[in-house]
Amino acid sequence: MRMATCEAKLVRVSAPVSGVELYRVVREDLPRNQYIMVCEEALEIHTKPWLCGERLHELAKGVAVRFLRVLHRELPLEGVPLDRVCELTILAGGLYYMLDEAFKEVYGRSLQRCIISAKRYQLEDGTWRVNMNYGNFEALPDRAVVLIGDTIATGTTITSSLRRLRDAAAERGYSVERVAILTISGAVDGSRRLRELEEELREEWEGFELYVFNCCAVFGLEPNGTDMPYGHPETIAPPDVVALVNERLGAWLARRLCSIFDWGDRTKNPVKHLRELIELTERLEAEAPDEKSVAALREIRRRALEELKVRTSPLSLK
Repeated sequence: MRMATCEAKLVRVSAPVSGVELYRVVREDLPRNQYIMVCEEALEIHTKPWLCGERLHELAKGVAVRFLRVLHRELPLEGVPLDRVCELTILAGGLYYMLDEAFKEVYGRSLQRCIISAKRYQLEDGTWRVNMNYGNFEALPDRAVVLIGDTIATGTTITSSLRRLRDAAAERGYSVERVAILTISGAVDGSRRLRELEEELREEWEGFELYVFNCCAVFGLEPNGTDMPYGHPETIAPPDVVALVNERLGAWLARRLCSIFDWGDRTKNPVKHLRELIELTERLEAEAPDEKSVAALREIRRRALEELKVRTSPLSLK
């Protein structure tokens, strides 16, 4: 059963970054520094599900560039020595958040990188667990400022990864000063778990701060533990974002389409994603209650079919 919570308060934050609207989300069960970062690249990812592969990589890099520019003032990263900043890459989805490529564009330097392999699975009782079969923390510095990019649904993977980071720091006698997380789609459930872990880590590391940046919304999570639609009753989003998504998709479809789909498939197995997307649009069109929904579904299917044709055609040089 979900806990009853007070309504979230959205506080507009001045962000001296072109193309970004920034909001602080104030609610007692969410991280102290919970933000919503609105940018067009994320909205394209959310409302154009046929985008995949290299185009999705480009958009993700664009989101990451804006994230880093916001962090420069908001965290702040400004003035932090380069050798105290590292990325924790959670395989495999975290690879496609393009933080290192974005860091090179913003700062002209590469990121130190710690790596962890984490894959969640579900027990028969519906509980989610994580298999963690590899970790490399050789690049972890003392008093680290850790950057993470990952899609967050239940929060099982991200919190397990942060606990492994805590253990790795403890083994070296190190501390972590700040963690900043970028999630192109992140759920309320995951942020709740992060708030619980935040309290643990504040006891472990004096002065520790956690920052969580969700793109465009903090999404309600469907019972399957995966889908995060804009139209979910628990979704927290600025009204203008909701209006824009409803204009692009229609309210009925915004309630039924996941904002991110399967990030792993979409980034590294686009043909599988496109075939599943085409099947989904066919099923939903049979249920669609209005012409706007039908038109949006047909456009998604048309674009997906075009992209699938390209991806199943013989290779040719550029």
